[in-house]
Amino acid sequence: CLEFVIGILVFELDSRINLKKMYRTALVLFGILGLIISSLLEVGIELRFVYFGIPASFVILGIKSYSKTKNRYFITLGEISYSLYLSQSFILWWIIKLLSSIQNEFIQISCLIIGTPISCICFSYLTYKYIEQPFTKKTQGTK
Repeated sequence: CLEFVIGILVFELDSRINLKKMYRTALVLFGILGLIISSLLEVGIELRFVYFGIPASFVILGIKSYSKTKNRYFITLGEISYSLYLSQSFILWWIIKLLSSIQNEFIQISCLIIGTPISCICFSYLTYKYIEQPFTKKTQGTK
């Protein structure tokens, strides 16, 4: 429920303010740094919102703010941001579950840091392209 509220706040902030490039980049980098630090800590699932939800919202707000730019990669990340927001906790849970069978901590952390963003972005892009876009087109066509 808290993740949903943060998602609404990110959407509202993005639609009401125009962040300078420096602040957009700072939000993304600060969020990524927070996610990396959080992944190194042993955090219980009950604190997932604090350790992963807040840094992820910084990343999403920063990336979403780039959707006002001409860079097509940032535009795509901005377009898939809702799918990214919805899927990131499931992807993270799945990756942590998958990595728990690996005994080497360095490999676990490396896979978590590299694999989580890549997996989230790929899954979110597919979700956006094959679920969100067709659904949106279908519902807009029935008005």
